[in-house]
Amino acid sequence: MNSANDSNYKNRWAILFIVVMVTFMCTLDSSIVNVALPVMAKALHVTSAGIQLVVTSYLIVISAAILVFGKLGDMLGKTKVFKFGIALFTMGSLFCGITSSLTVLVLARVVQAIGAAATMANSQGIITGVFPANERGRALGITGTFVALGAMVGPGLGGFIVDATSWEYIFLINIPIGIITLFYGLKILPKANKTEKGKLDGYGALLFSLSIFCGFISFMAMFCSVIIQPFYLQDVLKYSPAFTGLVLMVSPLVLSVVAPISGHLSDKIGSEILTFIGLAINSVGLLLMSTLNEQTSLMSMVFYIVVMTIGNGLFQSPNNSLIMSTVPKDKLGIAGSINGLVRNLGMVCGIALSTAILYNRMSFKIGHRVTNYIVGRNDAFIYGMRIVYITAAIICFIGAVLTFSRLYSSKSKSSDMVKN
Repeated sequence: MNSANDSNYKNRWAILFIVVMVTFMCTLDSSIVNVALPVMAKALHVTSAGIQLVVTSYLIVISAAILVFGKLGDMLGKTKVFKFGIALFTMGSLFCGITSSLTVLVLARVVQAIGAAATMANSQGIITGVFPANERGRALGITGTFVALGAMVGPGLGGFIVDATSWEYIFLINIPIGIITLFYGLKILPKANKTEKGKLDGYGALLFSLSIFCGFISFMAMFCSVIIQPFYLQDVLKYSPAFTGLVLMVSPLVLSVVAPISGHLSDKIGSEILTFIGLAINSVGLLLMSTLNEQTSLMSMVFYIVVMTIGNGLFQSPNNSLIMSTVPKDKLGIAGSINGLVRNLGMVCGIALSTAILYNRMSFKIGHRVTNYIVGRNDAFIYGMRIVYITAAIICFIGAVLTFSRLYSSKSKSSDMVKN
């Protein structure tokens, strides 16, 4: 081991901190706007359907660019591309926070998304490269935790910001964080990434397809819920943005406890069983969420959110570890970018699917086409929301079946090796 690698191993926890902070910030911006959408729609004079562009443009551009940056990370160096991404994301955040035009805001979100894609594509590769094998599961678990936390803390934090100040500050808070992480990143992040020759074996390739697809399903189901909850809490239950944010903070608090534990357990007992249990519990949580109505008590709703989040927390960290452990080091950039791609595609598809189902079912209930919440027709919204949650639960259950198949296949392979 050379001195550069010695230094990287020595600074691995500081490197992890920088990477997860940037990862958290970029993922946060995929969801922080959700709770502010009703306020932003009124301020920018657009419909609820139209304001979704602020969310979907960010996720779609990330999905389009992330594979390119993964390949560039393998070619030019993961940390170079990662640092470029921090700078571009911070600049995009500034533009988002100083405009009052929807068109300019969407363009600024595109700049943000390109920077986010550059960081997301290479974050897991950097972590995998600087951590030894016996700590890699825990490190990737922590990284996965911050990915999920970013997606889930966003609505809660956004609610507090919108209630205390104005919606522009949901973007402006990124600027000091971006500057600080870039400054320390230039000092601490590894100067070079050693690559090793290798190829993906057939069984490893099968695990990687399955793990990627299950990750897609998980984030799709999660964002079906994330995009619906702020409207239910504010429009149906008439909670303020701040109280809505407080309710939505339940999920990240639970996740912050469960996900690190599941990442640590994945190093001890393996990832397959945890991913199966996680998706199964998540399915149950989503079914419970489908029972929400105007009379649902706050405690019942919190309990449903906790069940759903426990499942998500048990799944995310082990699945990320499973994905990154099946590829050689010289392919970590592209593997991480593929993982990020399907995650963001899952978010995009979750938003698109939930929005399409919600307004389709609302239109059916009301008797004419609607693309917005209709005052006085809570029954129509709740009906549409119920179908969204049931659909998400079915999607998650499919993922659970697939992970069970993976678990069974893994045990069969191990038994065959013992017999031989």
